[in-house]
Amino acid sequence: LLEDSELSAEDLRGILTEDTYSRIYLRDVVITGNFKISINNNPVYITKEINTENVTFKGKVDFTRACFQRKVDFKEARFTQEVSFAYTVFEDLAIFTGTSFQKEVLFEGAKFQQTVDFQRTRFQFSASFEDVDFLNGVYFNQVSFNQGVDFRSALFQQIGNFSDVSQKAKFEFVRYQSDKFWRLLCRVLKVFSKKLWLRFS
Repeated sequence: LLEDSELSAEDLRGILTEDTYSRIYLRDVVITGNFKISINNNPVYITKEINTENVTFKGKVDFTRACFQRKVDFKEARFTQEVSFAYTVFEDLAIFTGTSFQKEVLFEGAKFQQTVDFQRTRFQFSASFEDVDFLNGVYFNQVSFNQGVDFRSALFQQIGNFSDVSQKAKFEFVRYQSDKFWRLLCRVLKVFSKKLWLRFS
């Protein structure tokens, strides 16, 4: 447990990658500096459960090619600079409920093997979920996309919840593996009636 403290990005990387802890809990912590999980773009396997509460990331955050093997919870975290979860694998539950992304965020090529929860998340700049695999439950209800969002070539293996989502979205070449997707599509058409591009391969 780290509480009411300031932690450097370098120290955070050490905590995430060392074998000392099986679970990490951060509360009211400020992460300073630019964070990058991968060295030379090699995959990094994070074997511990991560739970955060009211954590602020002051610098850029790069989880590109990380593999979270246990639950990861960024509930109500604040990312003040650019964020990348590109090509990241989430093997367990991923929670971003109430998270604030204040700059551009990339999830391109990521894979969510279990449920992912983005309820009430605020994307203040552009967000990309291009070519993302959603292999289980998906929750985007009450999400704010202030500069739009891109779901091109994403795979939805189960129905998702996009109710009360603001702003426009791109869903070109979306892939689906269940008739339930049509129920999702009906919701999306209703939610994004202002401006929506749909084309399926």
